[in-house]
Amino acid sequence: MKHLILLLKVQFLGLFDLNKHLRTDKRKAASSAAVAVVVAVAIGAAICAYMACIAQSLVVMGSARSIPLLGTVLVSTAVVASTFMKANGMLFALTDYDEIMSLPVRVPVVVLSRLIPLYALDVLFSALVLIPMMAVYAQACPFPPAAVTCTAMAVALVPAIPAAAAIVLAAAAAFVSARMPHANIVMSCVLMVLMVALVIGAMVLTSSPGAEEGMVTMGASAIDALGNAYPLASWAAAGMTGQSIGAFALFAGISVAVGALVVAVLTRLFQPVNQRLCSAQVRAKGAAGLDARRMRARSPFAALLAKEARMLVNTPIYFMNACVGSVLALVASVAIAVASALGQSPLAAVPEEMSGMVALFIPWVLAFMVGMMTTTPASVSLEGKCRWLMLTAPVSVRAALGAKLALGLVAGVPAAVVSGALLAWGFSMDALQTAVLLLCAVATVAFSVALGLMMDVRHPRFDWTSPYEPVKRGASVFASVMGTAVFVVLGCAVTSYAGAAGTVAVAAAGVAAAVLFWRDAVKVEGA
Repeated sequence: MKHLILLLKVQFLGLFDLNKHLRTDKRKAASSAAVAVVVAVAIGAAICAYMACIAQSLVVMGSARSIPLLGTVLVSTAVVASTFMKANGMLFALTDYDEIMSLPVRVPVVVLSRLIPLYALDVLFSALVLIPMMAVYAQACPFPPAAVTCTAMAVALVPAIPAAAAIVLAAAAAFVSARMPHANIVMSCVLMVLMVALVIGAMVLTSSPGAEEGMVTMGASAIDALGNAYPLASWAAAGMTGQSIGAFALFAGISVAVGALVVAVLTRLFQPVNQRLCSAQVRAKGAAGLDARRMRARSPFAALLAKEARMLVNTPIYFMNACVGSVLALVASVAIAVASALGQSPLAAVPEEMSGMVALFIPWVLAFMVGMMTTTPASVSLEGKCRWLMLTAPVSVRAALGAKLALGLVAGVPAAVVSGALLAWGFSMDALQTAVLLLCAVATVAFSVALGLMMDVRHPRFDWTSPYEPVKRGASVFASVMGTAVFVVLGCAVTSYAGAAGTVAVAAAGVAAAVLFWRDAVKVEGA
């Protein structure tokens, strides 16, 4: 138990560089922790409010009985997706695998130290989804004390089987892909395709044409179909509504048994899978050295840009985090354009007096999607132990950072332009509205990319043991996301008062700020 607590403490102190701040500036560590807590509470409150709205809409449609089942399915689906993405980096493909295995700690303790934080996040998400939804359910339907107890247990147990399934799938994918050429690129593409498929499925379920009565029938039947496809969710919902405690007991027993079985299996697979991955990485480096002899000559900037692109596509968690917003923007804009081509106007469900407001704020919706996640907030930190190579390379600081900036723009600007053009056509915008839409989206991408680069240069993190840490827990990523969110909210506020002219003014200010961020990054890096 002592070793487990110590390993968990190490992972906790790695959040947002808390360990480094505690050793250098405790006041800064306290302020960083306070900001993180405030933002986390705000995000949690937003999730709770959104889940409560979904549950309330089911009550209005007369489908309140479906709330527990829908909440269980939502948690299960999200846990499968998130755990599958996080497992490669937290459980497998560890850069410090040799150091960890050399510690005087048993393998089960190492596995538990990795699983507990992962499962704790799943349980937290489960609470944020199920508690507000069941609160709405309790107001609309009878909610006996036994159902309250079952709901409290369900919060902790619902993620068990989805997380176990995701871990097994991640282990199998890592073991099989270890000997595949370009395995990381394949994994990045597969994860992105799965994410797009989930989004398209959600859009199909929620955008069926028809009257409100049809939506009620479709919603109830779709939720029941999900319960039939995943019986464990139906058993959990039966206990949460107080209809069948026996079914819930069966669900709880299977969840605990499957969780324990996966822990036991993972304990056996942890070493073989990671050893196979480590040997595959060594062979890949050797092959890269041979291929380097056959590479054609190119300019320093082009070589640096190619290096940044390889790091992006070869790091699945980095690729997903940096590009998912742009991909989802493209998917949504294509769907709207197709719907418009088929004669289904996206403004059909909007009151006529509100159609002008929709067109006015669409630029900021697109800006939010393409600008919130970019490549630069973790691009410097991901160099890790190889950082010294860039510092000793015969290239200027401007060229090295310029390649990182260019990759962020190449990944974001084309997606913003294509998505903006499709949205403009789908919403029948005139030339001026289209220009404002494109300017707003491109300016937000430039702002976010430059801000992320500046923050990562100022607050890099090179002591990571998994790419997951700088990509998901880095202070620069956190600051970049919050900064871009503030920029978009400010843009919406100004647009609400000044109209399209306000959008143009904020976009121009964003471009000017991007230039200042870039100059500051070059100055700090060259100092």
